[in-house]
Amino acid sequence: MAGEIVLPPLKDAAGNKVNPDQIMRTPYIAGFKSGWFDFLLSTVHIKFGEDERADPGRLEEIRQVARFLANRLTQTGTWSRNMILLGDFNIFDTDSPAFTALTDAGFTIPNNIQSLPVTNVGVKPRKYDQIAFLLGGNPDVKPLQAGVLDYFTTIYSDAKFPDYAPQLVKADGTMPGNAKSYYRNHWRRRQMSDHLLMWAELPIEFADPYLQAKAGP
Repeated sequence: MAGEIVLPPLKDAAGNKVNPDQIMRTPYIAGFKSGWFDFLLSTVHIKFGEDERADPGRLEEIRQVARFLANRLTQTGTWSRNMILLGDFNIFDTDSPAFTALTDAGFTIPNNIQSLPVTNVGVKPRKYDQIAFLLGGNPDVKPLQAGVLDYFTTIYSDAKFPDYAPQLVKADGTMPGNAKSYYRNHWRRRQMSDHLLMWAELPIEFADPYLQAKAGP
């Protein structure tokens, strides 16, 4: 299963159907199965809005997506009862209303993901990126491991600057005046991303609990 999320009509106070504002960047959604574990995965890039923790537009987009997906899991014929929602939510910190807007819909962000280093490259440390779970089909599943890949210390490290120096051409075709500064603050962010890569490892083998349940007490 693969597609994009289009929010359905809502009912206003008078009971009339009205079309909601759609998400600015339409989220993708796809179904996967690995081993004994099937799940839906949706990736989002929530709009930033104003530089404040509780930007109304950002909060509304998070609420809309989270509530829609949570409701989807309860519907007859849904592809899977397990949902993983991830991406750039532009959440400033775990105490912000934007974080609460995600968890209020039933999603959880395990402690080993909440405790990860921040993934934004900017000066201010912020929890923009998240991996959230709503696992109705396998409620006991928890990430085995989680981490952040800092490719600025591996792929695009300062030590590898000489390898990339010949490629440091600006958009207008000219060479930067300070190649090292251009490499560190501009070029390498646009080769990969200005966010670091967050990952999580999940269990997929449930043969033992399945057999134990079949065997009975």
